[in-house]
Amino acid sequence: MQNWKGTEQVKLGERWHGELQLRPLSSRLNHGGFDRQQWYFSKGITAWARCKSAVKISNVFTWRQQRLNAALRQTQGLAHQGLLLATSFGERAWLKAESWQIYQQTNTAHLIAISGLHIGFGNGIRIYIGARIANYVTNPLDYAVVSDFNRIRVVLIFMHNWRVLRFRLFVQLSR
Repeated sequence: MQNWKGTEQVKLGERWHGELQLRPLSSRLNHGGFDRQQWYFSKGITAWARCKSAVKISNVFTWRQQRLNAALRQTQGLAHQGLLLATSFGERAWLKAESWQIYQQTNTAHLIAISGLHIGFGNGIRIYIGARIANYVTNPLDYAVVSDFNRIRVVLIFMHNWRVLRFRLFVQLSR
């Protein structure tokens, strides 16, 4: 919500009940100029609404949104919180505008979406393989194999992310 004036910030996955004042779209027609009304209709926006009052009813967070909220709490106060969230979740909302412009100017902006996708995909594979291994492990001494697998996974993910972050740091410092 662009013009939200409530005290509580609206988050993805929340359900709200509000009293709204609806108003039809209107715009000035300048021949040869930008037709704002047509643009709104093309985006599926058919009316303006002013929120008089709103009450949060419930939270319906997806698994990904729960992880994102946890990451937000854990990285709160870090200087590079936006970069961490952008590379791990593909979310640019917390990335500083200056950093985003540098990525766009150096044609590396696509790495943010790719990094989040690959990390999520890699974690999905890890969970699947870990569950399959856990199904076959019967001897308590065999849990050391699963533990070693997790240690190797952590080292590989760290090495990959370090390489990507080192490259991005190099690009930012070279400007």
